[in-house]
Amino acid sequence: MNLYQHKFLHYIMLLAMTVLSACSNDMSDLEAFVNDIKIHASGNIEPIPERHSVPPFSYPKHNKDPFDGSALQPKMPKKVVQGVQINPNHRLQFLENFSLESMKMVGIIQYPNTIWGVIKSSDGKIHRVKIGDFIGTNHGKITAISANKIDIVELIPNETGAFSPRNNFIHLEQNQYHSAIESSRQPSTPKEQSVD
Repeated sequence: MNLYQHKFLHYIMLLAMTVLSACSNDMSDLEAFVNDIKIHASGNIEPIPERHSVPPFSYPKHNKDPFDGSALQPKMPKKVVQGVQINPNHRLQFLENFSLESMKMVGIIQYPNTIWGVIKSSDGKIHRVKIGDFIGTNHGKITAISANKIDIVELIPNETGAFSPRNNFIHLEQNQYHSAIESSRQPSTPKEQSVD
């Protein structure tokens, strides 16, 4: 008889004795019950069967994770990037902190073979710019400077993740149009044509 059977038998006997002691002094029924339990509780418990390992089965040409849900996601067509890419090593110039709308052209400066544009930024300061300088918040680059405007090519983000070029300009205000280029054949110093 194992430990479990022994404890079970002990429990039954205590329970029966408690019930009978409360009801009567006749122990014949209790003795018959205990004897019956002893007869039937003496069986042997079968041992747990041995555990056999099952070798894993490898499905040919199926090396994907069956729990990976990405296979159920709809496949999106590959986006074709069209346009211009921004140079990641470009260092911002000061006038790239201002939008083109916040700046005004107030004149030009001419020196023998060079023309500069004169720009007034929204902080009230005057700046001299030349062709090739960057200006504005949309990667604008100055492409031409004339007597009454500064031409700029901006790069605007498009739906493909690249940038599309857009022509823009800053024009000389009407009341300052008289400050156009004045020819001077051999000036000793750069001559500012107009400032306000």
